[in-house]
Amino acid sequence: MTRPGPKTLTFLGLAAAVAGLAFAWDWNWFRGPLERHLAEQSGRAVHIGDLHVAFDRGLDPTVRLRDLHIDNAPWARATAGKPFAKAGEVAFTFAWRSLIERRPVVSHLLLVDADVSLERRADGLRNWRLRNPDDRGPGKFKFLRLEAHQSRLRFAHEGIGLDVRTAATDLPPAAAPLTSRIAFEGTWREAPFTGSADTSRVLTFLETGEAFSLRGHGQSGKTRLDADGQVTDLFKLDGVEADLTLSGPSLADVRRLLPQAWPETAAYTARARLSKATDQWHFTDVRADVGTSDVAGELHYNAHADRPYLEATLTSRTTRIEDVWPEREQPSAPSEGGKADDDSPPLRDFDGEVTLLVRSLHVSGLPPLSQVRVKAHLDDGLLDLSPVQWQLAGGQAQGLAVYDTRQRPATLRAELAWRNLRLEQLLPPLPDDGEATGPVSGEFKLTSHGASARTLLANATGRATALLKGGRLSAGLDARLALNGGKLLRAAMGGPADVPILCARADVQLKDGQGEVFPLLLDTAQTRIDGRGRVDLAKRHVDLLLTPRPKQTAPLSLDRSLHVTGTPDKFDVALVKQEAIEPQVACDAPAAVKPR
Repeated sequence: MTRPGPKTLTFLGLAAAVAGLAFAWDWNWFRGPLERHLAEQSGRAVHIGDLHVAFDRGLDPTVRLRDLHIDNAPWARATAGKPFAKAGEVAFTFAWRSLIERRPVVSHLLLVDADVSLERRADGLRNWRLRNPDDRGPGKFKFLRLEAHQSRLRFAHEGIGLDVRTAATDLPPAAAPLTSRIAFEGTWREAPFTGSADTSRVLTFLETGEAFSLRGHGQSGKTRLDADGQVTDLFKLDGVEADLTLSGPSLADVRRLLPQAWPETAAYTARARLSKATDQWHFTDVRADVGTSDVAGELHYNAHADRPYLEATLTSRTTRIEDVWPEREQPSAPSEGGKADDDSPPLRDFDGEVTLLVRSLHVSGLPPLSQVRVKAHLDDGLLDLSPVQWQLAGGQAQGLAVYDTRQRPATLRAELAWRNLRLEQLLPPLPDDGEATGPVSGEFKLTSHGASARTLLANATGRATALLKGGRLSAGLDARLALNGGKLLRAAMGGPADVPILCARADVQLKDGQGEVFPLLLDTAQTRIDGRGRVDLAKRHVDLLLTPRPKQTAPLSLDRSLHVTGTPDKFDVALVKQEAIEPQVACDAPAAVKPR
């Protein structure tokens, strides 16, 4: 065994002497000077009942203060009337190397039976700065760990609109490793919140690399967040590995709590596994239900880039548009020009790319869309959906949409083409077992502006065309549309089962959500029906006039026109005085719109 050298023996002797002196020294000799020094520097009354220094953690000194009382800053508003600190015991353990380098690091802070009120004004003034109370610069001390017993802390930050009160109590030893309960309540951006969390005995901050366990919940209004996992940095919420559950009546309710805005939705519950390191947020095993809609997948959010960036890959079994984008109840207030001044959806807070597959998409007034594939790219408020593909009514559709929220109000450009959609699947049930079949193809191109579905429909301008060739019409329905009593009797007595549709066509010219339907044509082997009318997209209302012309002599036919009004959910049909409608061009030829 090697004997220690003289230098080692000298160092050990000095260390033992210092430790013995620290143990035997009455540190209260320094209590009075320390009180006076802090009082003179801060301009507040300071009382210390007992002062002691120990070396409980190797060479790291622990300064223990008992029966501590420090008055609040005279400028305090949120915490006025409360002392800055009142504690049965406060203990600061300093990393000895940080003291030598004059960069004080409190490796461990202990609070016992303490009430602490922290307040920071918007201009950076802090009430916890005693030696330089007017200093608004970066902090001088770094805190790494906090252990609190039967203690209360309030933190008011005027600059970010945060005011939170916490109370820490001890849990029974059997609850380990969750041995502390922290109840909290307060307001953030004027939104009240409350909750509680069971945690490990010591909470960690900054670069310790040590994780503590946490299980708890927070609630604001009817929005609730549950968390269960581990956190490494309580200040930055860094080094997180936790299971999260978020629920509430609408995602719009979190607008007051989060910097990014969220849309109005139906009631929702979302679950995910969160892994966070620095500014990288990774949500995996995402499962969410919004009303009767669902979505699953994963999201990755980078908050550190020049602009925050979101990437997501999502799949939905069923999505209903009214769940994720319901209509607004109230219209926007008129602007000075008298028109609605819709606020654009705030999509400029971040960029991103989202890939979405919806196996069954339900839109009011349409049959279910299947296998909807969308790739969305968001760049500085410009949302590009291209391509958009889906299957509908036995056919296929493909298009694009570009939504530009950089404009005010936001603008939309949309194009869609569809091929071979089955008419019988598009139409609602027809009376008296009537039936119309055939492949429908067409397209639309439109522009619009606004922030809600209703507003976008109300402002839509463009053109749509639908064309059917080679279909069939039941004989009874053909007779009723032709207003031909003779054909109706023959159909009722077992005449031909159906009638070929030579051609059917509808063109719609849109301006500000109002559409003129012309030409409107249904040409069967026995009857030609010409029509015209108008549609109101926002109200989903149609007003059509149809005038049939038999191709053969029909003594029992009525010289009347059909007036069709209503919505896709319910149509009303009335006989009116016959109005001649000039026959249009050939069914498959382009047609110029003619005013009524």
